[in-house]
Amino acid sequence: MRVLIPFAALAALSGCTGTPSPSEEAAAARRAARAETELADALKGKTAGKPVSCVNLRDIRSTKTIGDRTLIYEVSARLAYRNDPAGGCPASAAGRTLITRTPSTQLCRGDIVRVVDLTAGFDVGTCLLGDFTPYTRSR
Repeated sequence: MRVLIPFAALAALSGCTGTPSPSEEAAAARRAARAETELADALKGKTAGKPVSCVNLRDIRSTKTIGDRTLIYEVSARLAYRNDPAGGCPASAAGRTLITRTPSTQLCRGDIVRVVDLTAGFDVGTCLLGDFTPYTRSR
């Protein structure tokens, strides 16, 4: 009988998840609109090229997270790579950083990137990288 009590409690609690309130939906819509604007600004004046599966780590100058869905790897003023990790990437909050460990000198599709909260000192998730789409600015 004791075994059934935890399962009954778990079943009761699982029904407690509700639908988002209108204010939560509005906040999510504002975050999505802000991410779209930020993405447009980051890629402004650049044209998308054919996606590649890997980029050289030594070429990456900076990484920017946009919302919970997109990473921008900046190589130069003329070239940036967009990566949309499968399932998103929870790295956009303040105090969070991306940590990569790769067996080579490249960052590739399928690599797992850890998201660490530096303030709290623990991992908050991971990102599974997708293809890298180059965005180039014409001269």
